[in-house]
Amino acid sequence: MKRGPITKPRATSIRRHRAARHVAHHDASVRPIASLTTTSGSVFAFPFVTPAGVTECDMPSTHVSLHYHVVFSTKNRLPLIAADWRESLHADLGGCLRGLGGVALQVGGVADHVHLLIGLKAVHAPADIVREVKKASTSWIRESAESRFQWQEGYGAFTVSRHDLEALTAYVASQEASSIEVLPGGVRRVPSGTGHSL
Repeated sequence: MKRGPITKPRATSIRRHRAARHVAHHDASVRPIASLTTTSGSVFAFPFVTPAGVTECDMPSTHVSLHYHVVFSTKNRLPLIAADWRESLHADLGGCLRGLGGVALQVGGVADHVHLLIGLKAVHAPADIVREVKKASTSWIRESAESRFQWQEGYGAFTVSRHDLEALTAYVASQEASSIEVLPGGVRRVPSGTGHSL
């Protein structure tokens, strides 16, 4: 017997339900926490299930822990970030992040690149945040220190576990240390005077 194509219902709204509310096509012991209403008016409920069984849950808020290690360099890796205004730049980068709703946990760097350890909200897109931070800081540098300054177009962004935050905070803060450092995963950092990281 030939069957017609299967089509998914289009969702028009997602409504939260109190744990006490029941949906008729579910067992009475199942309490949905959310439902999806389609254009046809059908309601699909989604119970919250734990390994111990079905659990009542009425989550009133969202909790996230999103941390990133962001690195970007000057155009062509030129050593343009002078020591006498580098600290002010780092403070400006932190201020840019706060203005965008993010948190700068640590900012560091050397003459040709910066490291930012940042915390973002669930609604943030890292690419948008980095773009805006680079744009704002470029304006500050051109007005305050180096009129022809440019950042390199690309950047690196890496997610960070909360268990690694302390070690990475120390690493970003010690960017100007002169000794070679071996990091987790075998990454090596050479003296800042060379202007290069491996």
